[in-house]
Amino acid sequence: MRRLVGTTAVLLLNANPRRTKVRVTMQPTSIVAGNTGRVHLGFGFQPTAVVGHASQGFILLAAAILEEPVTEAKIAGYFKNSVWAIASAADQDIMVEEYTEEEQKP
Repeated sequence: MRRLVGTTAVLLLNANPRRTKVRVTMQPTSIVAGNTGRVHLGFGFQPTAVVGHASQGFILLAAAILEEPVTEAKIAGYFKNSVWAIASAADQDIMVEEYTEEEQKP
């Protein structure tokens, strides 16, 4: 699903014990010219958009992807938590994908 993330933390996905894969992609600037900021992702907590802060979470820049797991290994329990996002600039465009035990992985 496509989501716009701004400077206030938003819940992207609820915690899901049946999650087998999660992927968050920040659209490249060649597709979305305004994607010049950062998106911070928190699993199980609301991240802050301050680089170096203890709660900065995972940082995505334009054209970056966070995918877990990247192999056929089982997903770590940490990545089954709720997924939160906040951006350093308004309207950062991302794609969020979640796969569960009932669905087939891409």
